[in-house]
Order: sequence, then C-alpha cells, then structure tokens
Amino acid sequence: AWDAAIRYEGQFDSFGLTAGAGYTHVDLEDDAAGLDDQTLWNVGAAITVGAFGLGVVYTDDDQGTDPESDIN
Repeated sequence: AWDAAIRYEGQFDSFGLTAGAGYTHVDLEDDAAGLDDQTLWNVGAAITVGAFGLGVVYTDDDQGTDPESDIN
C-alpha cells in the first residue's frame, strides 16, 4: 500500500483556511475473489472566522471491487 497527501493552512486576519487532499492505493488484485486494486481518495476544506469554523470532506473508496466482476 502507498499513500500521498497534501495540506495547506493559511491565516488572514481573523479568517483561516485549511484545505487538503489524499490518495491511497492498495494492491489487492485477486481475480478468483473478484478483487481489484483498492483505491481511496479524499478532499476537504475548513474555514474559520473568529471563533467559528465550518469544514467539509468528501471521501471515495472503491472497496477493491472489480467493476467487471459479477459479485459487486
């Protein structure tokens, strides 16, 4: 398995911004079990204004399923 990620943090007066993204790849290839290599990725961001903050994240994980397999 291997991972890669990037992150940014910045502060501008009372406004703050944090943003990041990541990717993971896991070698699970097994045709008999219907498994393909597993890939996961995510992106996220958070903003702060004074003492208040809001953040969101989106994650996608294919669970190592082979799109051509009948067991999906």
